[in-house]
Amino acid sequence: MLPMPLGRRLVEELENSSIDEVRALATEEGGEKVFQAVHEVLTQDPSAGFLHSALCAMSLPVRCPKGEAEFAPIIRREGNYTLIIRPTERMRMVNGELVPTKLGVPYGSYARLAMLFIMTEAVRQKSREVYLGDSFAAWLRRMGITATNSGGPRGARALMQEQLDRLMSCEWSIRWDQEITKAQPSKGKGTKKGSVKPVTISAFEASDMRLANKYGGVSTEEGEFVSRFVLSEPFYETIRDHAVPLNERAFAALKRSATQLDLYTYLAYRLPKIREGEQVPISWKQLWSHLGNDCKTIGKFRQTVRNAWETVSGVYPQARGSVDLSGQTVWLSYADKPVDNHPVKRMNGLIEYMSVLPDLSADEGKPKGAKGALVKPELSFPSGTLQYNCPELYAIAKEHGSGNDVNRIADAFRRKLGEELAEVKGDRLVRRFTAFCKAFDPPR
Repeated sequence: MLPMPLGRRLVEELENSSIDEVRALATEEGGEKVFQAVHEVLTQDPSAGFLHSALCAMSLPVRCPKGEAEFAPIIRREGNYTLIIRPTERMRMVNGELVPTKLGVPYGSYARLAMLFIMTEAVRQKSREVYLGDSFAAWLRRMGITATNSGGPRGARALMQEQLDRLMSCEWSIRWDQEITKAQPSKGKGTKKGSVKPVTISAFEASDMRLANKYGGVSTEEGEFVSRFVLSEPFYETIRDHAVPLNERAFAALKRSATQLDLYTYLAYRLPKIREGEQVPISWKQLWSHLGNDCKTIGKFRQTVRNAWETVSGVYPQARGSVDLSGQTVWLSYADKPVDNHPVKRMNGLIEYMSVLPDLSADEGKPKGAKGALVKPELSFPSGTLQYNCPELYAIAKEHGSGNDVNRIADAFRRKLGEELAEVKGDRLVRRFTAFCKAFDPPR
């Protein structure tokens, strides 16, 4: 029997112990990174993100495939689902000439982050048009990647840009097959009248799609990034109908590990579909086929997934008791979606957060709230999207922003204030942001 995963233990300890005690426990066991991920998720309200169910059930490669495999189609199957991703050629400017180039398959954590952002924006905005922000660096910050100025071919900016180009240059086929019984007509001797047999049909298929019909990638030799593109209609329709809700906070906390992201998204897709009180077995070989991991042996794969579960069990707290990886078979049971019944915490002792107006009538003159509650913290400008992270500022931008995209206004405000942004809070922030929105020129 395996010991309880560290992430799960930290979540349960946070319910009864101080944050310093839990941090000390994690440090003692060499789990500082696990603590950081758990703390990052549990101390913030969940932020809903979305990913296509096919990409939750069947993952991209963890690493760049070697040799010709880099340019071969990715084929994944999950039950009746089949996902095929085919790298295709696209024209790129090389030494002043357009040259057909095949970029290869998308892979790694940056490709997964890009997919989450693209699909989340499409679902949230109910639009095929996706806006990356006034600058690529602003988008990377929203994804939780702060090293946006690191240059060179292995810098964060270049790596994310490469994966986005690979995603956009692939053709996608997503198919759902369903078995039905169909009556067969009599055909001479030996055929029983009214007999039936199972027939497999394609209940849903979207073939040869691209994320975007027209996409330029890097539009200039200086590396200027295209900030807007339009999803192809077939792909947008499949996202709208097959979106799985995820917590963006968890994606940010797991961004350094493609395997942790794969395990998180697979469980977020699979567990809420299980009937409550039921346990579902899945073989390690089946799980291996779902995830994009390229371990050479099943034993190595088991250890890799168990290591990933140490962290994932903490950032998906609803599922912490729903996964058993201890035996030769994986056992799964029901868990709420990652954005349901989320234990929202705050820094000061991680007391359950309740929005309570302060009571200033006490003799001490200090704010007091209901028993066990915290006074709501002063309004500050969020690092993520305004719509889901700060509805008050989002409403101001919609009302006074002269019809501009709210994300564009927010990115411009961050650039204008720079380091001062962290110091501007409360009513002062509201006044400055309102004035900024009113002065924003209408879109051309």
